[in-house]
Amino acid sequence: MNRLPIPNSDPKRAHPARLSASVSIGVHRWFLLLLAAGCSGGIELSGDGTSDAVPDEAGDVADATDAPDDVIVDAADGTVDDGTSTDDAAGDEGGGGAECAAQVAAGRICDGGGCVESQGTFWDGRECFEALGCECAGADCGRPFASLAECEAAHATCDAALCLATGGSWFPASAGYCGFSCGVPDACITESPLDSCDCGPGARFHPGEGCAVEVAGCEAQALCRDSDGTWHGEPECRCPFQCGEELPECYACGETCDCGPFRSFDGDRGCVPDAGCPGADRRAACETTGGTWRDCSPGDWGCSCGDYFCGSPNLLDPCVMPGCDCGPTRNFHDDLGCLPDDPCVLRTAGQDCSGWAGSSTCRPGLVCCEHCGAPPGCPSCQPPCCEDDPMCMTDGCPVPPP
Repeated sequence: MNRLPIPNSDPKRAHPARLSASVSIGVHRWFLLLLAAGCSGGIELSGDGTSDAVPDEAGDVADATDAPDDVIVDAADGTVDDGTSTDDAAGDEGGGGAECAAQVAAGRICDGGGCVESQGTFWDGRECFEALGCECAGADCGRPFASLAECEAAHATCDAALCLATGGSWFPASAGYCGFSCGVPDACITESPLDSCDCGPGARFHPGEGCAVEVAGCEAQALCRDSDGTWHGEPECRCPFQCGEELPECYACGETCDCGPFRSFDGDRGCVPDAGCPGADRRAACETTGGTWRDCSPGDWGCSCGDYFCGSPNLLDPCVMPGCDCGPTRNFHDDLGCLPDDPCVLRTAGQDCSGWAGSSTCRPGLVCCEHCGAPPGCPSCQPPCCEDDPMCMTDGCPVPPP
């Protein structure tokens, strides 16, 4: 007589709610952020100050230094592009052809920031934005749009806009991803990082169309492989795995996925953290999804108050406690571990950034300035300062306060 099965009861979990980034930063607040005398104290947990419709690697697949070459700061010699060079590319195509390429433009800050004026509306490869400053810096300053509405209409058929409009999350090539299948990042095996849309579980992006429900490629074997599980095919005839252990008995053997300790297989997302596994905790969920657990304690410099946001510690809250650092393009979710989060890329002025100078998570035209006084190590996105300003450094960042 066949024995009753021991169920593999890991419940299917819904696609997590994206972090909202709808809080806009007013001009005065934006201006004060740029002129802050010291470190901002960490990231803002309220959002990225943009109008992102949907929201910062399984494993650390994204590297903030893998940025396109169309940045204001020249990584080779540290000089600032004044926008007159004819060799500058307009940016990543962003999907949909050259008209969807990211424009390189930012408001340059002069004389310590004595003016905040609109320099026009531009497209950053994902959304439209208004450049504010004393003058415009970047190769595309001569090609502004007359209004936000005109800019959005001109890019409505771009892959980035279609991705967001159909419920996906858009990541430029600089985020380091090589596409997504059914909510799981594709492995970068031979190709270089490319513009990618994460449509969530059970869906895939179609260029020129947007996100659509997809069956092919969302099979259990593909989800298992793409989420770092070990697939056991039909010939092996294994019982289901749970928490890295094969169930001792089952009705019938067959194909199954071994997700290793602390994780079990979910039919929508592949291998996900399982709180029911022996010894499972937040640290296990962090580390098994490619994050780094920070055992912060009182007195440790630079530690976060809890989980890191887009690779940056939360220093605003006066506490020090352990947390998960998912890297520059992902954030930690209690049930699912480290997941890609698109507000972590193309960050706006005054927000924390990862990377260096222009090769960073800042939107094209902004520089990631690490010169923020004492304590060091709290870089933020800033418009480049004017070259003839005595308070401007060679990398385009303003001189830090004493």
